[in-house]
Amino acid sequence: VSYAHQRRSPVSGALHLEVVFSRREVPWVLSRETLVASALLKLCSDGAIECHPATAAEALASLLKLLRRCHATPLPPPHDAAQSAAFEKLVSRFAGGLSNVNAGVRDASKRALEEMAALSSQTLGDVLRPVRDTAVLPLMAGQLRSLPLTTQVANLEAVALCLRQTLTDGTPLMAIDEALLRLLHEALSAVEADEAQRERRPKLIGLHVRGLAVDVRVRVVSIETLSAAIALEPLKSQAHLELRNRIIACFFRSVTLRAEEVVSVARDALAAVISQQKLQKDLLQSSLRPILLNLADYRKLS
Repeated sequence: VSYAHQRRSPVSGALHLEVVFSRREVPWVLSRETLVASALLKLCSDGAIECHPATAAEALASLLKLLRRCHATPLPPPHDAAQSAAFEKLVSRFAGGLSNVNAGVRDASKRALEEMAALSSQTLGDVLRPVRDTAVLPLMAGQLRSLPLTTQVANLEAVALCLRQTLTDGTPLMAIDEALLRLLHEALSAVEADEAQRERRPKLIGLHVRGLAVDVRVRVVSIETLSAAIALEPLKSQAHLELRNRIIACFFRSVTLRAEEVVSVARDALAAVISQQKLQKDLLQSSLRPILLNLADYRKLS
């Protein structure tokens, strides 16, 4: 007889939770929804030994079913108050997950928020608006460079996502303020850092990050954040012209870097800028001159 401990699969845990909340009445599930959602969100972690990619997929599918079970149909009184309260708690929970250091949790949180926006017939910006000050603005409070690289990636991804969101009336979710401008300057510094100093670094391993070196991933999300910010109308004003030109010049320089992922995102950012407005001749010449000089020296080509 074998007395060896048999470990249960996390997939079975997700499926068991799904069976429970699919068979009980919605008011009963609502009273436990936050706990169940948090457990399923933890199973979406990327890179953990006990969390196989199949586990994350099953957990996310169960999480979305839980949201539809509880919020697809408005409940009549007296359960409507509990439904609204549960909705607000989940938005806060998932908004916090947008800046989680684990890529799997970030992706699952984003997908869950998109589902909640669809279920409530709102934009993602409308859903995030009540928690913007508590979940998003603190990410811009301190110095980005003082944080671990994986935390920098998480914070920039969350901010970039929010910069791309608008409310129902078309108003941007994020405003151009001192904290955001400081973050944009730090993102610029991360992109403009000397690539020669960034030799082989440890790689992020997992389904969602595709083995990118951490410092390369920081550069990629920094460009994505700058691209999202430069599309905002307030940043097109004369007051921010110098910053805007510096960002565009940064995109041009990034196209010449060695990392393919950086080149790809920089090319997309440039295409977006050019589609929005015609570049000034002086800016275009000053941005292209270093590139042409590099092309003129064959020793600098790989």
